[in-house]
Amino acid sequence: MIKTGARSAPYTLLFGSLFSLLTTLAHAAPDPEKLYATYCLSCHAPSRLGGMGPALLPDSLARLKRPDAIKAIADGLPARPVFTADPGNITLVVEHGDHHITVLDGDKMQPIIRFALHGGPKFTQDGRFVFWATSDGWITKFDLWNLKVVAEIRAGINTRNLAVSSDGKVVF
Repeated sequence: MIKTGARSAPYTLLFGSLFSLLTTLAHAAPDPEKLYATYCLSCHAPSRLGGMGPALLPDSLARLKRPDAIKAIADGLPARPVFTADPGNITLVVEHGDHHITVLDGDKMQPIIRFALHGGPKFTQDGRFVFWATSDGWITKFDLWNLKVVAEIRAGINTRNLAVSSDGKVVF
C-alpha cells in the first residue's frame, strides 16, 4: 500500500505517469495487418510476392539496405521514369558474351544504364518491367522506369529460362 503522505507523492506521481504511458502505448500500438492492407497490399499483393511493387520476402528484403527501406516506406517510390527518354522507346541491348544488358534511349541510342545478367530477358506487356533467370536459379525483376532491381528470388538450383504471363503478374 502506498501512503499518501509528502514522502510518497513522487512515487504516486511516477506510478500514475507510468500507468498512463503504458495504457496509451497499449492503445496506440499499430496493427501491422491493417497497416499492410491500407498502405502496401495494392502494390505488393496479399501474398507479399509482389505485384507492381517488389516482393516483400525475407530473402529479397535481406539484401535491402535499412536506410533505403526506411526512405521507400516513408516517401514511396517514383511512379514515373527517372530519366528523360521516352519510356515507350527504350531499347535493351543484350550483350550475350559479356553477360550484360545496356538500356538505351531509343531516340538518341545513348546508354541510360548497364547491368549484369546471365539469362534472356522477358518483358511485361506495358514494357515497364523486365525479368530474367540466371543459370543458378535466381529470377530478377528490373523496373525500367526507375532503373532498379525491384525483386529477386531464388526459384531453383538450375534455371534455363522463364516466361511472364500476359498481365505481368505471374512468372513461370
